[in-house]
Amino acid sequence: MLLVDDDARVRHGIARMLEGHCQLCGEAENGADAVWMVRELGPDVVLLDVRMPVMDGTETARAIHQISPATKIVLISVDDSPHIGSLVKLAGADGFVSKNCGSKVFTESIDRILRCLSATTLLRA
Repeated sequence: MLLVDDDARVRHGIARMLEGHCQLCGEAENGADAVWMVRELGPDVVLLDVRMPVMDGTETARAIHQISPATKIVLISVDDSPHIGSLVKLAGADGFVSKNCGSKVFTESIDRILRCLSATTLLRA
């Protein structure tokens, strides 16, 4: 999993929460770096912040899908308003998790999404 968020403290906190849940292959602080890292590292899943400098999450997700259509994308944001569903669809993302939900719910949500994405991948194979 590639973790993308412009705030280093947030990336560190999420990385600590995800220890034992998945393997991180890298971290990026903006969308442009994320696209480059997807090319270099080929992660199965990208955990991607919606609001970032250089390229926002929606633009980054679309760019990642162009270069690596099989890569799954999960958007994350502190904004959990009703319009976020539209952003998820616009970006072509595979899921969304709110950063406001607390560490236990956050990791459980990521676990569920990863299990679902794994099952979907297995069904396609």
